[in-house]
Amino acid sequence: MAWIREFPARSFNKNVLGIINRMSFKMHLSMNARICKIIFLFLLVVHNLSVYTRAESVHVITVPKKISSSQWTWNWKATGPTGGGVDQWKNAWPNGDISKPVQYSVCDASPNTPKANQWLTSTDISSGLANRIDIIIEYAMSDCSVINNQYCRQNFSLYLHESPTQLPDKSFPNPYTNLGIFEKIGTSSPKVLTTGSLDQAQRNKETFSAMVNKPYAYLALYYQGGCVKLFSVSVQYYQCPSIKLSSNLVQLPQTIAPANNSTKVKGSCSSAQHLKPLTNESDLYGYCQDDGEWSTDRYHGECGCDYGYGKVATVSGGSECRACPLGTYSDKVSNSNCATCPLNSEQDSSRTSCDCKPNFYRTDKQTKFDSCAGQPSAPQGLSITFLNASFVTVTWSPPTDNGGRTDLYYTAECKQCNDQGTECIQECTGSNITVNQNSRLASINSLSAYTNYQLKVYAKNGVSKLAEEKNDLAKFAEYIIRTKESVPGIPVVTVKQLSSTSVLLSWEVEEKNGVITYYQVSYYPVDHPSNVKKFNTTSTNASITGLETGKKYMFQVQASSPIGLGPSASQTMVVADNQEKQRADVTVPILGTMVGILLFGIAVLVIVYFVRKRGRRRASATSSSLDQKQTVKFAPPPKDPNMNNGIVFLEGFNNPQESHDQETPESRDDLYMVVPDDANWEVPRENISVIKRLGSGNFGYVDKAIAIGLPGIPGQVMVAVKTLKENVKLRDKEDFLTELNLMMRMAPHRHVVRLYGCCTIPGGPQSIILEYLPYGDLLGYLRRSRGHEDSYCSGDLRPESRLKSKDLLRFGWMIADGMSFLADNKCVHRDLAARNVLVGENKICKISDLGLARKVSEDIYTRSSRARLPVKWMPPESIFFGQSTIASDVWAYGIVLWELFTLGDSPYPGCNGNDVTRLLREGYRMPKPPHLSKILYSLMLKCWKDKPEERPPFNTIREEINTYFKATEDYINLDVFEDSLYVNFDAL
Repeated sequence: MAWIREFPARSFNKNVLGIINRMSFKMHLSMNARICKIIFLFLLVVHNLSVYTRAESVHVITVPKKISSSQWTWNWKATGPTGGGVDQWKNAWPNGDISKPVQYSVCDASPNTPKANQWLTSTDISSGLANRIDIIIEYAMSDCSVINNQYCRQNFSLYLHESPTQLPDKSFPNPYTNLGIFEKIGTSSPKVLTTGSLDQAQRNKETFSAMVNKPYAYLALYYQGGCVKLFSVSVQYYQCPSIKLSSNLVQLPQTIAPANNSTKVKGSCSSAQHLKPLTNESDLYGYCQDDGEWSTDRYHGECGCDYGYGKVATVSGGSECRACPLGTYSDKVSNSNCATCPLNSEQDSSRTSCDCKPNFYRTDKQTKFDSCAGQPSAPQGLSITFLNASFVTVTWSPPTDNGGRTDLYYTAECKQCNDQGTECIQECTGSNITVNQNSRLASINSLSAYTNYQLKVYAKNGVSKLAEEKNDLAKFAEYIIRTKESVPGIPVVTVKQLSSTSVLLSWEVEEKNGVITYYQVSYYPVDHPSNVKKFNTTSTNASITGLETGKKYMFQVQASSPIGLGPSASQTMVVADNQEKQRADVTVPILGTMVGILLFGIAVLVIVYFVRKRGRRRASATSSSLDQKQTVKFAPPPKDPNMNNGIVFLEGFNNPQESHDQETPESRDDLYMVVPDDANWEVPRENISVIKRLGSGNFGYVDKAIAIGLPGIPGQVMVAVKTLKENVKLRDKEDFLTELNLMMRMAPHRHVVRLYGCCTIPGGPQSIILEYLPYGDLLGYLRRSRGHEDSYCSGDLRPESRLKSKDLLRFGWMIADGMSFLADNKCVHRDLAARNVLVGENKICKISDLGLARKVSEDIYTRSSRARLPVKWMPPESIFFGQSTIASDVWAYGIVLWELFTLGDSPYPGCNGNDVTRLLREGYRMPKPPHLSKILYSLMLKCWKDKPEERPPFNTIREEINTYFKATEDYINLDVFEDSLYVNFDAL
């Protein structure tokens, strides 16, 4: 029978035990400390089970031997001299009880007995292939102090005889007669001697080791005096067990321990245990030590778990190879655990790799060790940010699931639908789709008006192409829109002659672009185009009579919608003579109405003719007499409540529908074209001391100066003096005096630059004296706050710190407040921009037009015949039709908000005036900056409505901005403001 022998812990464990002992001592061996020590020792033992190898003890013989359930036996041979009172080894049951183990004893306690020479020889002991045996003897021995014998001894000796064969009983070696064949292997050294009964004495247990090289051995115990009793004798030897080393998985066979030191043992990798050598198989070996343990640090070679298997620890502290569990794999022979399958993959049948789960993929550049990814989920929150008749922009939020990849991108798709919006199969041919990946904004242009479209935005990533090849389509967000109405398209006109004086017109409009309200038909002789006749109809055909035979006529048809008249289609026809004269008559629906319209048109033409003629005379007179002061009494501001929506047509543009309440440069009142006669505003030029020039423009310059004697203001005052250059054009003089007259007519306002006076007396340049604001124009102020220099900045002082979101909202509120005041005074600014807003102390903003003195680049102004046009700040009606209203200023205010919230970036970055004109014609609007809230961007979009009447008034804007300013929410996240995105400084 084999039993397990554990050996002491190594030095590491000794150190740990020492620490524990010191801890226990310091804690005065308190109960808690003792408990902690016991628990730690238990854990340490468990730990050592997996660290140290085990020795096997092979049992050879043990006596006494139990031969039945109630009887023991022990029959060794006693030899030695007899007589003279000498005692020999004798066996006996304690108190004669055969159910108890047999004992051998010997005792020479008489004083006169001679020196003892007694032997007890064992039967044959089969040691097999052992190299060393251990003999364990359990005995009791008397103390010689209680024995009256001069030869008393307190020990006995042990001898060994080896034999290559098993000897018969009669041939057993006798040490008494043949001691030479025995070898002494040791003498007992009892630790306990008794002075009483040996049966009751404490027993000694000693182990003797003997080297053997023959298969059979015989033991002999040599007694020389005293009293001794043997309780048991056991013989065993050690062997290193068959084991698989946990460190390298090498299988080592069961090996009998060497007599001394260690022996090299060849190892193997068991295929039955799914092992393969990681090194040369001949290099696999370990060392069996003489204590029956395998060396833990002296081994060579390594086994690894086969493909599809991984190394795992066993309960006993060893290691073994086990098939990779689900979700893991092993693609090589290794001495490690199975690897976890990458994300979104699963174990294949061989357990050597992981395949992507259904609907998950790897790109061609990825390996089997990389995670698999799938299609992202659909974009979230798809919404329309702008929509007109031909252009739409949509925005969205990222998908909730990016599919396991970071290379997310988006594509957009457009399809045209039927009138009900239920079937969308036709591609949006001719439309251009632009997707801004960073801002998640898509725009589609060149759409048809009043048409249903299906817009889809797909979320994709690096595996989307692979997925689509397997019919795993990308997820999308969908939106069905109907574009807004526009003017109808060109009709297709057919002319058919009915008689020599009449024709039949019929037409059809393919691109209705909305609801057609009526058709306008006009015709005239080609050689007399002024004899045009028009009428309206809701029918798609009309007969025209009363034509002159033989003449060539031009026939035109236009369709009209609530948006307006569309382009006209023209057809010409020579009315042939069919010898049938008909009464000249024109069949026209609503004839009375047309006659009225015709008479009204003639009246308008006559009025326009005389007004223009009178205007030219006045302009000529003004040009020749500007140097002579004219006296004009100022009239109070107009009372017309419609003045807020009054349209001002700039010269140089077509004016399709002039009316009596529209003001043009030619029809302006004289009071805006001459030097004012109000001595209260006049300041002597010698009262002004110029300090420095702030800026210079095409027709004037602005100086910083100190003035005295200002109307109603005592002492010295720092002012800004705006002076007109000599020899400027008439238009520039008119603009200069118009500004002065307007400011004289208006009361002071907290957010409009204040007028202090003027110098208009002949004999020097004409100047306007204005309030001085030291931080200069708002545009330069914003750029300087970011650390950028603006070479045209008119301010003496720099911003003290970086602006906060509340500062920007406050600026927006002050500008809206100032513009609301101008609107209440029936004043259209026409040049509202950040460069024309000045910043004073305490970050006060005031509306001004000091930007007039700045050097103007082509990207800011585009020249017309007599109009200076800030195209990037102008609405479509001003650019395309020359109309300027208070609603036009609202559009410009939306652009100013863009400048404000981007801290001075130029609107429409990278675009010139022509680009802006084209973009506005397509319905484009600047996208939302990433750091700006949707609420503020919505306000900007309201300012940029196509129809002027849909734009909010300034007093409404002012209140809305004030609400945002008071709110606790941060609508402008300057923490994520990317300065590099907004350095498009056109004016630099």
